[in-house]
Amino acid sequence: MSAEAITWIFWSYFVGSLPFGYWITKLTSKKNLLSIGYKKSSGSNVIKYVGKAQGVSTILLDVAKGFLVVFLAQQLGLADWVLIASGLAVVIGHNWSPFINFAGGRGIASLMGAFLAFSFPITFLSLLLFVAVFAVWDASIGTLLVFPTVILLSYMRGEFETIGIFALLVLIPVLLKRLTPFSEILNINLFVRYLLRDGDDAVFDFRIVRRYPSIFNRIKGKVPQVLSLSAQDMAEILSASAHKIIVHQEEVNQINVFPVADKDTGYNLSATTIGIESAIAKKEYKTFRSLAKDVRLAAVRSARGNAGMIYVGFLLGLFERLEKEKTKIDADTFAEALKVSVTQARSAIHNPVDGTMLDVISATAKGAEEYVKEGNNIIELLEHSHKEARIALKETTEKLEVLKKNNVVDAGALGFVRILESFIESTKGEVPAVSIMAPINLITEQPPPKYRYCLQIGFDKNGGDIQQLKEDLSLLGNSMEVIEAEGRVRLHIHCDSPESVKAELSFAKDINIHIED
Repeated sequence: MSAEAITWIFWSYFVGSLPFGYWITKLTSKKNLLSIGYKKSSGSNVIKYVGKAQGVSTILLDVAKGFLVVFLAQQLGLADWVLIASGLAVVIGHNWSPFINFAGGRGIASLMGAFLAFSFPITFLSLLLFVAVFAVWDASIGTLLVFPTVILLSYMRGEFETIGIFALLVLIPVLLKRLTPFSEILNINLFVRYLLRDGDDAVFDFRIVRRYPSIFNRIKGKVPQVLSLSAQDMAEILSASAHKIIVHQEEVNQINVFPVADKDTGYNLSATTIGIESAIAKKEYKTFRSLAKDVRLAAVRSARGNAGMIYVGFLLGLFERLEKEKTKIDADTFAEALKVSVTQARSAIHNPVDGTMLDVISATAKGAEEYVKEGNNIIELLEHSHKEARIALKETTEKLEVLKKNNVVDAGALGFVRILESFIESTKGEVPAVSIMAPINLITEQPPPKYRYCLQIGFDKNGGDIQQLKEDLSLLGNSMEVIEAEGRVRLHIHCDSPESVKAELSFAKDINIHIED
């Protein structure tokens, strides 16, 4: 092995390790790419969570890394094995970069660049297959199919000893990166999920519907036309959500590991929705203003736990927009209300975290916003939003380490998806049904919570500075949410000293405190 070959391989690793996505994100948004989205320095992560321009730039630069090291090695007349080793070194450097503590991406863009340098015709034909699979299914599945395609074409064209062998060998760092941490390879459920990317069913359905709606509608049957909702319709939707979450509360409880593994998320959502239903069930609503007032007050009084507080924040935002209409709302108004709900839900949380119920609420609003560009049927709007929400739900597993470790989705996010299903069922005039999903992995052991007590506190604002209260209480505990409506405030916090929290409420009136040990 010559010194020239060794030097070139090390140089290839250095080029591959340049984390363009991480640097571009830092320069343009000041964000740490490794702490958002998929927590990878990949172009797809940049596109989805930073911006399309930044993401495309990242992908092009990553492709260039793989192309240049192999192409220049060819121009220098280096041996075939050096070309193959150089391509491998680029991908390994990209996947495990010393510039970012040996984190990185998946290596797909860089290996595509290397493929291009080895053989443009083979790469072009393989990319056609990738595009076709991506169009109706999933990019991850399309990527995996590229490898056998390259190997087969290389054999047919007499190029197996270069690009064919490279395709076989480069699978090792690509699959190892997909399947890390390595201890999870022995778990068949995790193995399949990481290998094929969990969520293919939702993505497949979503893309088929989006690209071929006429075919899908003929197969599925025509969706009923609902062009407007009355205030009473909305009240019935909220009642249906209470019935739905009661049926699914144990399903939600079983996967509750974040922020605390206390297995009460389902109960908290049930208590929250039941409290709202109790306040509105026996009334007839003619206007959204009257419904909004009752929902706000009942929601603030009934909110329980992290998930309940976020859901109430969602409702406060929803009705902030809906109450501006008198008796009817259309799809455009509903989409606008969902957009406002995202802001309100996030504002309820002192320290919002990706990979939670907030992601699903955002995806729901995004789906509605996309739908109303072309449609006006509220049922279709909700179904489109639901598909986006399901995708976001399954992505929560990759965004929080505790969820990934236990192979579960976020409990609050699952609860919200169930509630959204009840919105669809109620709008169609159906009775809320039990929804079926994949078997749940039971959580048996979790470390004790950081703080001992869970406090649920309701009080009248009485002129107090709620923002200052949030700042003061943030020093006493965590998992803090605060919502406010009709002069009433609801506070949730985990702490070790309930007395210290109560001492900060000297300005408040009509204080109601519930403490769980």
